[in-house]
Amino acid sequence: MSKKLAEGTLYLKNFDQFSKYITLAKATGYVPETFEIEGIQDNIKQNGDVVIRLRFSRHGKTSGFYDEHFSIIIRKSDDLILGFVDLRRENSITPEEVAQLPRENEMPALVKNFFDSWDANYLNELDDYAYRSPYGENILINGVKLAVAGTEWKWVAPKTRDWGWVVFGKNRKPIIFERNIRWVAGRTTEKWLHDTYLETGSLDFIPVEVD
Repeated sequence: MSKKLAEGTLYLKNFDQFSKYITLAKATGYVPETFEIEGIQDNIKQNGDVVIRLRFSRHGKTSGFYDEHFSIIIRKSDDLILGFVDLRRENSITPEEVAQLPRENEMPALVKNFFDSWDANYLNELDDYAYRSPYGENILINGVKLAVAGTEWKWVAPKTRDWGWVVFGKNRKPIIFERNIRWVAGRTTEKWLHDTYLETGSLDFIPVEVD
């Protein structure tokens, strides 16, 4: 077990006690229908707050680092969803498909629809938008590396100066969402959604490779 997986308490079965958080995750509407809960890491810290990490995999089968998964982080004090990733083979792209990613002029409507469906108030607090493409992560399927990537919309929350972003894939659905990210000469907020962090503990940015 990696050092990061040893933090808090890791559950690989007996998930009934976490039904509240499983329900919150599914209420976003973004947990894939064929994915079931695989593991839960409880009582870990993000920005000093106690959070819980839920990892779903295809049919609930055991996955390793960099396998496809849907993971979500929820702050326990107020049930705020701090982020999720939807890293599935269906969301992977080839170099030829990069042109299919959302264009900059599509992004405001995609972002608005995304937040309107479950956290409309948050959108009203945002400022300083930026855009870039592609952005994402690599996964491994049977030893084959696939790039799960999309177009990123990035912002700063004026009240806190925390960063956030959402990435939309080729099907115009969100594949990565994070908020309340602190940045002081580099990222300082834990990266519980990302397997690179779970495996190594590194906060370094690792760019997606579309090849």
